[in-house]
Amino acid sequence: MKNAIIVFSLLLSIIISGCTGEHKEGSKFDFTGDKDPSLIRGFNYTLSYVKFPRHHIDSWVHYDSAVVDFDLDLAKRLSLNQARVFVPYQAWVEDKENLAPKLQHFVRECYKRGIGVMPVVGNGPWRYDAAKYPL
Repeated sequence: MKNAIIVFSLLLSIIISGCTGEHKEGSKFDFTGDKDPSLIRGFNYTLSYVKFPRHHIDSWVHYDSAVVDFDLDLAKRLSLNQARVFVPYQAWVEDKENLAPKLQHFVRECYKRGIGVMPVVGNGPWRYDAAKYPL
């Protein structure tokens, strides 16, 4: 299991690093130094039609690029410029062959709109506990 998580993390880092192309000095996504971090307008992203408690997993397993494009256009119109997406290990387990192209599509479409991406990778406690959180 530990090796699988390491492989999954490496896969994601390769995908993300290969999506933006050549590194340019003075990136618009770099808010270090004298740049004002209050300019960051972030949001968590999941597809609108996936349901809790599998929403982070199903956002990738049942990925629809047309819906993502529409949602990112709305985000751009709202002047949002940073998207956080959760990429659980279970999404890779259920869709190994297609996860990489889906992640590449998401990152590239965000980049086209000037939206940075902060992927959260892992196998965290994203399971629903009915005793703690009744619906």
